[in-house]
Amino acid sequence: MRSTRGVSHVVKFGGKPLAVNDGLVSQFQSRDGVLSIAFQAGDKVRILDDGFAGVEAIFKAATGDERVVLLIKLLNRAQELTLPLKSVASY
Repeated sequence: MRSTRGVSHVVKFGGKPLAVNDGLVSQFQSRDGVLSIAFQAGDKVRILDDGFAGVEAIFKAATGDERVVLLIKLLNRAQELTLPLKSVASY
């Protein structure tokens, strides 16, 4: 768990780890670990939120943790911006 991104500690109550439903464990185990993204490098996308709502961007890559790397034109230069996948839509 120490190397799991985003995990800082185990949830505990009374000093004991919280039990997890067997069904939830099965769902995690059955995931193939591959993030399905409908965009390809170079696709035009539209940013939905995070202060850049409505801005056109170019999809560059997915980071694998449900985030995407975009290129936006800012001050006449291409700037990289990393946002959650849910913050981006097809243009």
